[in-house]
Amino acid sequence: MTYYTGKDDPVQHVQWFEDVVSIRQMSDAFKCRLFAITLKEKARDWFHQLPASSIYSFEDLRRGFLLRFSTSKKRKKEAECLFAVRQGPEETLGHYVDRFQEEILLVQEVPGYALMLAFTLGLRPGFFSMELKRVPPLSFEELMERAAKEIDFERANPAFARKLARLAEDDVKEPVVGKQREQREPREDRRREEPRGQGQQHGGGQGAKQPTGLEASGGSPPGPGRTSGKR
Repeated sequence: MTYYTGKDDPVQHVQWFEDVVSIRQMSDAFKCRLFAITLKEKARDWFHQLPASSIYSFEDLRRGFLLRFSTSKKRKKEAECLFAVRQGPEETLGHYVDRFQEEILLVQEVPGYALMLAFTLGLRPGFFSMELKRVPPLSFEELMERAAKEIDFERANPAFARKLARLAEDDVKEPVVGKQREQREPREDRRREEPRGQGQQHGGGQGAKQPTGLEASGGSPPGPGRTSGKR
């Protein structure tokens, strides 16, 4: 028998009691007396302090009990807590699924698409996560079914599953962007090392200055009264 002392969740205790008494027909008066047997310490003290003729049905007792111990009720976590669940570096998929499902029971109602997003983001990079990206599941139920098949495969073929996981992790870690950057850098270095006057030596535009005969011979232009030729 489960006893309630006033420290645990009263809703869970009432649900447990109703499940027990539902197996057979019994009057409200008998339910109230039977419910009192499941109380201990502060909860039992509360029951014996109830005013006379204040309880007319089990529903009255149930409502008063939940109201009195409402501060002991477990509060549901926010859905954001699911996004904090992460698969460890050495954690198996089966253990991660168990932890994630246990966390679901502690949070408020969460839509299916949020459950799928939180689960896939928490997965360690590997073969299964790549498969989910390649063929996304349509529902959380489908995601759990595929996870169960992957768990069965890992348990039946542990060595091969570890090999696939290593190959998938290496593929994810390969720096593709870094390789492209390394290929571009030599071209930029060659442009920086190019001489400044290289373009002027080969370029002959319309504005290029043509050397005159005097400039080529190193002479100076004739002044007034002077001729360039010999007499």
